[in-house]
Order: sequence, then C-alpha cells, then structure tokens
Amino acid sequence: MAWFAVALPVVAGKEDEARTRGEGFKHHLAEYVRLNEGADLKRHLEFLQETPMGATMISLYEFDGDGRKLLRAFTGSDYDTWWMDHVRAIHGMDLSTPVAPPKATPLHEWAPPGYP
Repeated sequence: MAWFAVALPVVAGKEDEARTRGEGFKHHLAEYVRLNEGADLKRHLEFLQETPMGATMISLYEFDGDGRKLLRAFTGSDYDTWWMDHVRAIHGMDLSTPVAPPKATPLHEWAPPGYP
C-alpha cells in the first residue's frame, strides 16, 4: 500500500472553518465515497495542526497502485464545487488553475523488522 501526504497552510482566521471539513465530506458522502473507491483510496485522514506560527492542514491518503487515480479533472458537480470553494477559502488556493504538485522529500521512515 502506498501513501501520499500534503500539508497546506490555513489562511489566518480560517481555522474554525477548516474544522468543518469533515462535515463537508459527510454532506457529500455518496460522491466522496464513489471518488475514493474509484481512486483505489483505502484511507484518508485530515489533521489541523495549530502552532504559534499559524495553522496547517495535513492530509494523508493511503491507496493501492501508483496514485495516478487520485488525480482527476474537476467537474461542475456539487462535490467539486464545494471542494474547490472550500480549498480557496481555507488555503487561498484556486484549484481551477493548474499548479505544480508540492515537492515532498521523505526524511525518515521506521518499521519493525519483518513489516511489509
């Protein structure tokens, strides 16, 4: 099983709105589940990390395969409209504009002996 992690800054003052992300997923649950199953996603975790320097939203995705199925074109669906508006409001990012994927360099990994 592979994973992908991303950490995005939260716009100052939007921390309370960031905490509503899980409710948004629940509101769009059928589409969220359909998209996750189509991407071979096995697990999706979200964390809000708050520090004196600001807040960061950390997302972790566990999936089968090479992860290409996680990338998909956005449509005009209610889910996509909610997601794009949410990301714009919380992170200040416009997902309708192509951006380079973030560079993530693994720095450390530990597993017990014999772990797959």
